[in-house]
Amino acid sequence: MIKANKSRLFHAIFRPFMLWQFRKNFYGIHVLDERINKQPTSLFVMNHSSWWDGLLCLLLNEKLFNSDAYMMMDEEGLQKFPFFRRLGAFSINSKDRGKLRTSYRYTQSLLQSKKSVWLFPQGEERHQELRPLAVQRGVVHFHNKAPHGDVTFISAYYTFLREQKPEVFIHVQTCTLTHTTIETFEEQMTRQLDRLRNSVITGNLQQFETFVAGRRTISEWFQTLSRRSERKQ
Repeated sequence: MIKANKSRLFHAIFRPFMLWQFRKNFYGIHVLDERINKQPTSLFVMNHSSWWDGLLCLLLNEKLFNSDAYMMMDEEGLQKFPFFRRLGAFSINSKDRGKLRTSYRYTQSLLQSKKSVWLFPQGEERHQELRPLAVQRGVVHFHNKAPHGDVTFISAYYTFLREQKPEVFIHVQTCTLTHTTIETFEEQMTRQLDRLRNSVITGNLQQFETFVAGRRTISEWFQTLSRRSERKQ
């Protein structure tokens, strides 16, 4: 397996580039944080539908949790983008039992060292509208190894609204799980993602806070020029 090789210096250098990429590619990234207990948990789980999810984890950890975070990433993806190692990513390869066991032991050691671990329990990128979410059994194992039962569930929904660029809406919630099964995780993740989707579709977005605002779009520039032209007439 490929272990993480975190570097504070690399993160400090990478952060402005990450924010620039978000502002360049998205009109906005909006977050609804419904956690009652604001203390960070050991285990974070998130649906996985886009390459951007890994960078969203970094953004959320910086803005909300400020924990010593590590992220499990598919081995092939980490080989393609090795810079993620410097940001706390480590690999998993479900097709190789030896590597899989090593990744499990490594993850357990992180949890027992009071690090936070971010997981994508679906195991691969899947379209955000696909149901069921197809959660893998590893998340139950890691929950049982975590110091306490609280899990932070994160849902991310990518969409186009009224602007030229896409937007991301994120819902954050912490749950205490007493009976942990694959079905427990899948039900919570599905319920939360469906609720987020419905909020976006119905426009019920007043409670969301904008974490990153993108650059002005061409349509906004045209609107500004149009208003100026009207005032001159």
